[in-house]
Amino acid sequence: MNLYLRLILAFICGNFLSNISPTDELVRTLRVLPNDIDINGHLNNGRYATLVDLLIIEQGMRVGILAKALKLGWKPMTAGGLISYRKQLKPFEKFNVHYKMDCWDEKWAYMHFRFVKADGSIAAVGYFKCGFVSKRGLVAQKLVDEKFELNRGDCELHPTIEFWKQSEEALMDRALKAF
Repeated sequence: MNLYLRLILAFICGNFLSNISPTDELVRTLRVLPNDIDINGHLNNGRYATLVDLLIIEQGMRVGILAKALKLGWKPMTAGGLISYRKQLKPFEKFNVHYKMDCWDEKWAYMHFRFVKADGSIAAVGYFKCGFVSKRGLVAQKLVDEKFELNRGDCELHPTIEFWKQSEEALMDRALKAF
């Protein structure tokens, strides 16, 4: 039930808060609820990704592209993630999630996020790579910009993203050879 309530909140924020540009930062204050915890008594590692997904929905709505993309038959997708956990978030603890499109290349938009405890310390930090897919496959970021008049232009990939891309290629190569 908790996720449905948070999904409804994402839709409410997406529909009623002011429009934003694609690179504006979103910040949400949340609390660790009982169904967010795992057997270790803290926020489950999979829940971090789910909470970021909700911010992706809100961002798409507030930028004004999600409904238009769906009408074109394009579906939003997350194609990978990189996350590092530093401090646990305990039951009922309040925290902030900061989320922002950091950079993009020809294929993907790279979304940076961080989970911040009330004392300002980092609980987790990471990136997701996101895009739209159509019946023909992945939609190029240039076409996304054209269709939605985003005018993002070019950007330089953060060194973390460059390293991640190289690591991902090596991981996929190893997967093809390992088994």
